[in-house]
Amino acid sequence: MKLKQMVMAMGILCLSVNATEAHSDQVLNDLVNASRSIVQDLDNAYKLTGGLAYAGYNGRTIGIGAADVALITPDQVAAYNNAVAAMADADYYHAREFFEDQAAESYENMETAIDSFVEATVELVQTVEVAEIALETQESGTLEDKQDLSTFVEENQVSLVIDQEDVDNFNNSLIEVEETASTAAMWTAASQNDELVTYSNEQAEEWGVSFTEVNNIYTDEYVAYFDWYEDQNWSGAEYIWFTTDYLGQGISINDLLSAGEESGIYQEGPTAAYRCFVLGDCES
Repeated sequence: MKLKQMVMAMGILCLSVNATEAHSDQVLNDLVNASRSIVQDLDNAYKLTGGLAYAGYNGRTIGIGAADVALITPDQVAAYNNAVAAMADADYYHAREFFEDQAAESYENMETAIDSFVEATVELVQTVEVAEIALETQESGTLEDKQDLSTFVEENQVSLVIDQEDVDNFNNSLIEVEETASTAAMWTAASQNDELVTYSNEQAEEWGVSFTEVNNIYTDEYVAYFDWYEDQNWSGAEYIWFTTDYLGQGISINDLLSAGEESGIYQEGPTAAYRCFVLGDCES
């Protein structure tokens, strides 16, 4: 189904509660009621057995049919077994849970990418110190400070020079953070989109498939796709996809930078807290 068709189909949905979820709740209710009915008889049977033993030892005569209050009937057995069978077939793992699990996995990938980014930054952190000293020298304008800077650079030139390989690692690690964060944001937004959740649940129910059986998952910065194909035959229509444009909730580069400035990643980074990042002196 093309995305335009999918959006049109979702536009006419008006269900606030998914039918599958409501059905599963009834399955649970049936199991609770059927099992508690038998447990109540078991409870009564043990009470009755203790009472019967008491009566027997103490010569208290017992009315015929006393055991009837705790006998389990064929209807109870049938109701319980049917409820067990229905629960065995019930599926509580729906689209929202699937989307949330994909988001959780994406968070882990994003955190790994951030760790790699921080490691790559270490190889460039000397530029922060150079920039700070150079700026102070520029502001003072004295020949003495300029000579001190020249001497410092001369004595530390080997460690101050930047390798292109380190720059490539830094750039690639930042791009990886962008890609993994985009994936995480897409699955998170999907889990919060009621229309998409309802549509996906209804499609899965129509196709007779479960979200525990999804075989292929693909995401990039613009599209998320998943299907139930068991091979690469690509026949049939058992797949769902959506885009960032459909999900909306985009964030501008200015808002990204503003949010990032308030984050611990930035505030403990080399440009905002050099001594904390390099020396581990974070108390000040």
